[in-house]
Amino acid sequence: MEKSHGLVRLRPGEVSLIAGVNGHGKSQLAGHIVLGAGRQGERVCIASMEFKPRKWLRRLTRQACAMTLPAPDYIRAAFKWYQDRFWVFDVTGTAKASRLLEVFRYAAKRYGIRYFVIDNLAKCGFAEDDYNGQKNFVDQLTDFAKEFEAHVIVCVHMRKGESEDKPAGKMDIKGTGAITDMVDTVATIWRNKPKEKERRKHKAEQEKIADAHKREPFDESEKPDALLMFSKQRNGEEEPTIALWFDPASFQFLGGPNKKPFRYVQYSSAGAEGPEIDWEERYA
Repeated sequence: MEKSHGLVRLRPGEVSLIAGVNGHGKSQLAGHIVLGAGRQGERVCIASMEFKPRKWLRRLTRQACAMTLPAPDYIRAAFKWYQDRFWVFDVTGTAKASRLLEVFRYAAKRYGIRYFVIDNLAKCGFAEDDYNGQKNFVDQLTDFAKEFEAHVIVCVHMRKGESEDKPAGKMDIKGTGAITDMVDTVATIWRNKPKEKERRKHKAEQEKIADAHKREPFDESEKPDALLMFSKQRNGEEEPTIALWFDPASFQFLGGPNKKPFRYVQYSSAGAEGPEIDWEERYA
């Protein structure tokens, strides 16, 4: 996204963390990064463990086409665009971490892939209190990134606090503190829950006004929908906090309340909205 240009870079040989509370947008943010890398001609390998690959691709396609329900031809165009850009796989079994590294190495050697995403660390087969296991795995990821001049992005959960109404920092990330020590970049995505409550309250109050012409829209510009906060960037000069607005139709984070979603896949023949699609069937 343009607001991060010049402030944040995903450099070769590094590992980044995307942290956040459940439902605050870690996977959507990872999808943004994947699409941005693909647009620049990069190849990306995604270990989808939070969602089944077909569901992950469904969400990615929604972001790529910048609409809730693309027409069937638009979906086909998106998947054609994905070819030779994205490799998505599901990791199963007890030795998930070992298998994941094995696949990453193969992808780097066989296809020259240099960007890797793990969504997320909690699904890699470690017990919550297995701090040594988590530390050793992240250590192996940093070695892998350096060996192959790759960049690895790992989604991680935050510890549950008293409330989601305030942003948390890197000290609130689940697991051992050694994880944030070893990686190069730490970003936290926070969804503005207080604003969402205000929006719902405003909507309920406006619906009580009988004359629809007298109803006032909610002021979206006053506060952002989310904050993307960087608490570490080892090889960068900035640790910015970036205000974002969320478009629920496209699952995209935008730089301002009047910004429009970006269509990563251009397809002029597609209609604005397609007929009902059985997504599960289409991605089976």
